[in-house]
Amino acid sequence: MKKFTLDNIDIFYSDEMERESELEEELDFRAIIDSTLDSFLKFNKKIGELAMLYSEKQGLERIAKALRLILKNTANLSTEILLENTSGDGSSLGYIFSHHGLIFRKLRYNRRLGLCLDTAHAWCAGYRINNKDGLNSLLDQIDREIGIERLKVIHLNDTLDELGSRKDRHFHIGRGKIGEEGFKLVLSHPSLKYLPFILETPKTHEDDDMINLSTIRRIYKDELYQKT
Repeated sequence: MKKFTLDNIDIFYSDEMERESELEEELDFRAIIDSTLDSFLKFNKKIGELAMLYSEKQGLERIAKALRLILKNTANLSTEILLENTSGDGSSLGYIFSHHGLIFRKLRYNRRLGLCLDTAHAWCAGYRINNKDGLNSLLDQIDREIGIERLKVIHLNDTLDELGSRKDRHFHIGRGKIGEEGFKLVLSHPSLKYLPFILETPKTHEDDDMINLSTIRRIYKDELYQKT
């Protein structure tokens, strides 16, 4: 028996489980109905690291199976589950949006499923989001695979790693490879600018969060000024 935890949700599973009935017996959903999830409209989780044990398709199908059971056993909740894109580091799935598309199709585009977009992960997965063509290409893929309306929140992070490096290391806004020009495009894009943005930048000093927030506000104001 093994266990992994999603934001205070303990999920127990066995390597030998293949049939849905067996999987349902092993999963413990009681912890889902706790104050953490009841207090929030949404929670998000990166798509799991299953490629070491299975092919990508098998891994995605197992994720879809587990999500189907979670949705079934929490049908009385309105909590949305947001699947976050990954950088593709290690054996992570979810670094291309066709992975998300497969899961959404398996779950018949359940109304409680959505997407969380991480800018650093997208860059390191190979999406050049610091120019208009690259950002539009990424958003077109999201729209084609799951629907742009399913994009609910942005994790706003820069990175020092190269485009397509498949690494997962966040850095301060505007001081990495995405740069201020990239964040100007993200913050002002018609499909993104009204979404909530969450900082996940490093914090080594007490004022790091305020510095990053000030940078975002300045970039956004500069973009508004240039358009007037």
